[in-house]
Amino acid sequence: MAASSSAPALQARVHKLLGSRAELEATQALLNTLVAGEPLAQLATGGSLAELRRSLRAALEDQQLALADAALRGLAHTLEGASQLRARVEALDARCTRVQSFLEATKRETQQVQADAARLAERKERMQRELDDVRAFLARYQLSEHETQGLYAQSLGDEHMPAFLDTMERVQQVKLDCKALAGAGDVGCALELLDAVGKSQAVGFERLYQWTSNKCAEMHDSEPSGLLHRAIALLRDRPDFYNYCKECVTASRRAVLVRRFVVALTRGGPNGIPRPIELHAHDPVRYCGDMLAWVHQAVATETEFFRVLFDGDLALELPSAATATATAMTAAAAAAGADAPEAASASMVGGAFDGVARPLEVRVEQTLTSQSGLAVAYKLVLLLAFYDRKFGALAPGSAVSRALAHCRASANRAFRQQLAGLADAVAASAQDYSTNLSATHAAMDAAHRLAALLEVFQTSLLPAGEPEGDLAPLFDALLPALALMCERSVQGLDATDALVFRVNNLSCVQAPLARFPEARAWHARIGRDLDEWLRQVSELEAKSVLDRAGVAPLLRSIQDFQWSLQASESASSSLAVQAEGLAPVTVATVMNGFCSELTTIAFPQLEQLAQPALRENARLLTATQLAAAYAFVYDFVYDLLALLLALVAVAQTRVGESAASDGDNRFVAAGGGSLMFVPDSNVAVVSAVRAHESAVNDDKAAATVAGEADVASTTTKLGDSTIVLDANTVTVTTTAGSSFKSASDSAVDAKKASLSTQAGADHDATVAGEADTPPTNNRPPPPPPSPGANTRGSDSRSHVQFAIRDGREKSRGVNLGGWLVAEHWMTKDAEIWWGLSSDDADHGEYAAMNLTRRELAVQRATAHRDHFITERDIEAIARAGLNTVRVPIGYWIVGFDRHDASDKREWRVFAPGALAYLDRLIREWAAKHNVAVLISMHAAKGSQNGADHSAPTVKGASFWGAYPENVATTLDAVQFLARRYAADAAFLGLGLLNEPAGSTTTDVLYRYYEDAYRRIREEDGNGCVLTLSPLLTEQSPAFMTALLPRATNVWVEWHRYFVWGYEAASEDELLRAAGPALRADVAAWAAASDKKLFIGEFSFAAARGQFSASTARLRAFARAQLSALADASGGYAFWTWRIDGDRDASDPYARWSLRNMLANGVVSSLSPA
Repeated sequence: MAASSSAPALQARVHKLLGSRAELEATQALLNTLVAGEPLAQLATGGSLAELRRSLRAALEDQQLALADAALRGLAHTLEGASQLRARVEALDARCTRVQSFLEATKRETQQVQADAARLAERKERMQRELDDVRAFLARYQLSEHETQGLYAQSLGDEHMPAFLDTMERVQQVKLDCKALAGAGDVGCALELLDAVGKSQAVGFERLYQWTSNKCAEMHDSEPSGLLHRAIALLRDRPDFYNYCKECVTASRRAVLVRRFVVALTRGGPNGIPRPIELHAHDPVRYCGDMLAWVHQAVATETEFFRVLFDGDLALELPSAATATATAMTAAAAAAGADAPEAASASMVGGAFDGVARPLEVRVEQTLTSQSGLAVAYKLVLLLAFYDRKFGALAPGSAVSRALAHCRASANRAFRQQLAGLADAVAASAQDYSTNLSATHAAMDAAHRLAALLEVFQTSLLPAGEPEGDLAPLFDALLPALALMCERSVQGLDATDALVFRVNNLSCVQAPLARFPEARAWHARIGRDLDEWLRQVSELEAKSVLDRAGVAPLLRSIQDFQWSLQASESASSSLAVQAEGLAPVTVATVMNGFCSELTTIAFPQLEQLAQPALRENARLLTATQLAAAYAFVYDFVYDLLALLLALVAVAQTRVGESAASDGDNRFVAAGGGSLMFVPDSNVAVVSAVRAHESAVNDDKAAATVAGEADVASTTTKLGDSTIVLDANTVTVTTTAGSSFKSASDSAVDAKKASLSTQAGADHDATVAGEADTPPTNNRPPPPPPSPGANTRGSDSRSHVQFAIRDGREKSRGVNLGGWLVAEHWMTKDAEIWWGLSSDDADHGEYAAMNLTRRELAVQRATAHRDHFITERDIEAIARAGLNTVRVPIGYWIVGFDRHDASDKREWRVFAPGALAYLDRLIREWAAKHNVAVLISMHAAKGSQNGADHSAPTVKGASFWGAYPENVATTLDAVQFLARRYAADAAFLGLGLLNEPAGSTTTDVLYRYYEDAYRRIREEDGNGCVLTLSPLLTEQSPAFMTALLPRATNVWVEWHRYFVWGYEAASEDELLRAAGPALRADVAAWAAASDKKLFIGEFSFAAARGQFSASTARLRAFARAQLSALADASGGYAFWTWRIDGDRDASDPYARWSLRNMLANGVVSSLSPA
């Protein structure tokens, strides 16, 4: 039991010992720290545990006692050290107290000494400053001893000059400082110093002048040195010395230039290059040109030489005595009537060339007196005029300039003498013509020489404004002489041959003038004379043919009858068949003979016209007059027969069939819808007319009794004509013929024949009686507006156009670009461009029509107009909330050109029929869908800017403003369109000219605008809107603000794109430009002008495709523009409605298409919101 109970106790002890091992180790470590490495007690290890415990306790207590005793001993030692330290500190404190007392006493004793030392230091500093000021003053206002010795040194060589010049510049600066000192108030000191330095400067100037004059006299071919330049600059303060140096240098350079000129004439350059000028003495132009070119180059070189040496002061002042002598000589010469003596040159450059002037003048005069041709003389005139102008600017008043002026006058006299001799020879060459009436040898020679003179003029360098630049003397000398020769030569010829001879001679002069733009006015003047002579020739030839065929008496008889009919309102309808010379058999015989004559007609005299174009034109004019004569007779007979047959038909209806069955009533169809009399029918016609008159009188009497107001009318069909007769009126509606008036003796008071031309022609174009006859077209023209369309003269003002015109609404629109004026970049799929290179297509519609076979080109253009813009487009535009379309057109749309001076008929190159499409747009589509139409003159005659949208005849060239006939044609076109659509409800107005640029000037442009306003507004009383576009470079508030003051409904039109000039712009920069910047421009215009601003073109396109990555950013760009444009008082129009390929959103041109922008949700409308 005891053994069992001790076992757990033992285990517990074991566990306790095991658990206390770490504790024992920690305790041992602690003890080790208390006693450095020595054990606390020596324990016997061989005993039991109890013994160990007892021995351990005793050992610990012994050890504690030892430690306490050691601590007490250490503390006692420390206390002893502290006591010693206290004693030492107290001793040190006593010493410090004694030192402090000593220092305080010393400070009191040295304070006075410190004050005295500070006063002495301050005085020393002040004296040093005064000394420095004195030294600076003396250094500024006096020369140093070394500098004074330099001025008075015995020798003065080139090696001493840098220091000497420095001293002289120092003297100059001292004088300036002394003058400033005197101005500050210290006059006495300043004058004393000035006197001293002035003496030194006088000595220095004397020595400097001696050195400088020697150097100037020795200066030959050397370049000016820097020392000489400094010396001359210093001598400016002594005018006498300075001017003498100028004279020395001028004389030295004069000798050098004479020597050089002689060398250039006789020996040439180094090693013979360039060759001597006199080697070309046989060629007057080359000889004079080389001499003048040498002098010109030398003048430029010498000018630079003198400018560098004298710092740009090239004036050469004459001594007073010389000036007085020259003045007296001039006055004496003037009093004696002689030429004034040549005054000395007032320029060093001119003076340097005084020696060259005389040799140059002599040689040029010798050249002018040589026997040279007219062209050579003219070359010399232009050459001398050019160099005279040059030398007058480079060396005015110099001897060489006067020599050139004298040579120029001599050359002009020589040329005028030769020209007068040529004119006299031409005038004296009368009767010198061949049997074929061709141009005489004198005329051909004159034409050849005139062309040669014009070629010379073209290659000359003569500036504008010179008298020799006027070509009038050439033509004023030759043309009258040629006219006089022709007048003398044709005295023995008949009228036709005389005119042919005149035409041949003048045309040989006119033909070469076409190559010279400078001679355009004379080319046109001669052309007008030729046109007049050709007209006279054609009239004589036509008269000859008419006389041979016996048509001339018939024409006179018809005219006499018409005059008598106009003179008497009650003339009988039977007068025509009873008039002398108008018997049916006579008319039939004459016209049959005339037709026979035409089948074998020949114009032998016209064949003698030398120029094929003039010959063909004369034939055409003659044929036209013959055709006009035939048409005149035909119309008269046809209309008279139509009227008479109408009366017969009425007579047959109202008096019975017996009148119509009379055997003498014989009218037969002559073919082609015309009628001819059959002989012996006159009696029946007269009786039929009288029967009709009787019936009408009976009906009128019956109507009066019955109280009826009208008599029933009778309608008769006669070939292609319709005749309606009632009691008062005869109306003939026919597709051919002219109006004719006839009245009966008693019953019918007014019977009139009114003609209505068949509808469906290309257009009803006429201005001053001219109309276009378009070429044959396989496609029918567009139909006329439908009868039900609300188009003309509406009394209602509900159409939006009236609200825009009156200012109640702003225009919000889109352009119909590429439709009636095709542009390749936006209509690339159109057939009109097929078969053309890209370069030709980019030229514009003129190139497309001119380079394609005519019939095919017209067919393709018509197909394009049919499909590119239709009524569906106008409907879609209206649905998008837009109220305006701006439609570009070309001048050719009107179908005429009354100012075609060159007879090129360029307007006929374009496809006809465009006016019908414009009619349909304005009178049907726009009227139906409540959209206003603004017509824009995009392509004026001659092109106003050279761009493809103006259809230029020459790519990139603009001639609109260069020729008055172009402007006049454009004026006719806009006036025609304004008149045509004045009563149409949808017609808003006209853009008078689109984007003028290139060679167009503001003078021509503004005058055109003023003339157009006067014609349309003041003469025609048309109140439509007129938009005026400034030059492309002047679309800003600084231009056109004052044009046409007090004008009504005149808008100024700008085009704003963020493409050109924005290639390097970021998207943020584009947003700022399209927003605040554009709004500021619009606001500035509103503040500067009373006219409305209309933005005629803008788009959402960018130069480098900015905004392509984000529709949101593109939408912001669009909103920025629309917000800014909302302030434009006239409104705006997007460019354009559609382009080919705009259905593809990725197309690079898609942002030019409003249709695309609407379809892709970039904008929902063009409203600013």
